[in-house]
Amino acid sequence: MDKTLKLKEIDSNNLGDYLEDYGNDALNKKLSDNFLVLDYEANIEMILEAGGFTEVIDADVDAGIAVAEATLAEVNKVLKAQGIQWEFKSFDSADYTSYMLVNINDDIKATAQRVLDLVDNCVS
Repeated sequence: MDKTLKLKEIDSNNLGDYLEDYGNDALNKKLSDNFLVLDYEANIEMILEAGGFTEVIDADVDAGIAVAEATLAEVNKVLKAQGIQWEFKSFDSADYTSYMLVNINDDIKATAQRVLDLVDNCVS
């Protein structure tokens, strides 16, 4: 893959180091609903099926992942060009990969704090 289309990565374990109760369902729902894109294990397969693909095979899923990542990398270029201080990063959540929208000025500790603040400020 072209280096310009490669997304930076964030590891869920590193994020979890700064979240006191990373197993908390409410926290994980807020993380998923407000920070993550394509956050379910079969995300690409479901998109392909919705697009009319039948009998989706691993090669189709691999292609879908490549398209998703290249698209988000292009979105990052536009965000940067517009002076918007956010970007998508690949988010490794142990069993599968999703994508997380993060402030480019935040380190992993600040990102975790942003998640916690959102959980504290949201009504379930």
